[in-house]
Amino acid sequence: VLTLLVNLSHCGDIHQLWHKGNNVSFLTKNGLVGEHSDFLKSFPAGMVYTCGLDAIGGVPGHYLHGNIHNTPAEVLSKEETETGIKLLLRIEDTALFGDKLVLYRSLVLKAGDPANLPATMQVFTALRIPRANFSGVYAESSGFGTEKLTFLFWDKDGSFSVSGRVTLGILHGLEGDVARLQAAGYRLIGDFSEYTAHLSEEELQARQRETLALRRETLAALPSGVKVYASIHFAEDLTFETLAQLLADWQDEDLTFENIHVNTYLSGGDLFLTVSPGGANLTDYNDAYPMLDLYQQPLTAENLRQSLESRLQYMADHQKIVDWIDPDAAAYQTKSYSYLLKGLQDVGMTFDGAYVTASPAALLRLIDSGLVEGVGPKDADFDLS
Repeated sequence: VLTLLVNLSHCGDIHQLWHKGNNVSFLTKNGLVGEHSDFLKSFPAGMVYTCGLDAIGGVPGHYLHGNIHNTPAEVLSKEETETGIKLLLRIEDTALFGDKLVLYRSLVLKAGDPANLPATMQVFTALRIPRANFSGVYAESSGFGTEKLTFLFWDKDGSFSVSGRVTLGILHGLEGDVARLQAAGYRLIGDFSEYTAHLSEEELQARQRETLALRRETLAALPSGVKVYASIHFAEDLTFETLAQLLADWQDEDLTFENIHVNTYLSGGDLFLTVSPGGANLTDYNDAYPMLDLYQQPLTAENLRQSLESRLQYMADHQKIVDWIDPDAAAYQTKSYSYLLKGLQDVGMTFDGAYVTASPAALLRLIDSGLVEGVGPKDADFDLS
């Protein structure tokens, strides 16, 4: 249960927030101060304190962190329904013969079943996010097949020269040293995807072959012991049966299939079937939703189909929470989880790609097998200390 104090006399900021009666806000000993005085003597802190609009930090000639917090908010509208509360506010920061700055802000509190929120977030993550990785320069958190320019630097004799972590091909700490390293004689191995909508089908296929050959060169140059996280695109769409056969055929290889990309569209992003060990860690829900979690379950065609159906059914059954964590699903009901569930039950679904973690050698064997027509290395872990 959340309780909050919205201070309409101070920009509509959230002065204090309680969770189940426990304060979770930092408040200074100044408390709420009505007069506009010295910042250090009047700063109340709070859960939300708005800075600006004319200054953030110390700007000569301006009040420290700006004056907007000390400006009253006008309530334009207030909605209270069984699904939550919504406030729309307007705040004007003005001066005679000076600026007129207007801030519109909305405060939305959505009701949901807290008991089911963690589980729903886990199912949502398993269906929508291939890998949650927020370290480094950039990390892909959704979508399929996104490519970035990849830089891998090697010594003149071919040995790897630096240690660290490559995230989506950009080596941490060395982004500004590309020219210096190249000038020093380092060999640059790069692979990238570019906009290809202008190409004919023949030109596109030629480009795909060239790109795959370049990826092969990149993988072949990687030292042993490196684990590569990559997207792959199947040469042909797989059914549940052929997917199960693929997973069985490659289970002894140094390659782990983590998320299988479903060949369909869901509002706001793509759809995945997580098959990596541990699944969504929802085995307690398997009685009500069979195979919701595939942990320690054989990856047969029937189990894969049942798992995807259970995950879609779970999301459809928890629509109120889904609308809260995934607003796009509420905006496009024709492409919602219930819509996809009906499609799966009526006509089935196919799979056109996957995210995998593998050794470079295993990825090369996968390319040589002819099962894939595209490989996109995303990041690689290594320790050369």
